[in-house]
Amino acid sequence: MAEKTYPEILHDAAKVIQGMMKGIAISKVRDIASTCTNFKIGKTGETLVERKNQPDYKDAYKYIKEVYSATIPSLADDIEAELIRMFIFHPKCDNIKDGFASHSDPMRQDAEKYYVYVVWND
Repeated sequence: MAEKTYPEILHDAAKVIQGMMKGIAISKVRDIASTCTNFKIGKTGETLVERKNQPDYKDAYKYIKEVYSATIPSLADDIEAELIRMFIFHPKCDNIKDGFASHSDPMRQDAEKYYVYVVWND
């Protein structure tokens, strides 16, 4: 068996880190879901304050928290989709469409950072 090249090692390390970050995001959503009345998972290229102040969330949810962030939009897309897929049938979850259907939801493509977040109420 041939030794791995440096790019292959970096790729493997990135996959491990991505998996760890996904696990942390899952834990954050579980913590919120255990104590809130309702929640919704989303993604944005805006700051969390900008996103929370949009008309669809401004009066509907009291809190917003980052559960994952990335500088590459497709990474945020993937984590958001997996989180929604995991939690969509939770009785407190307000997400309506399956996470993989949200891949087509637009995000700013010029953002410095992309966030996966949870909005919720007490």
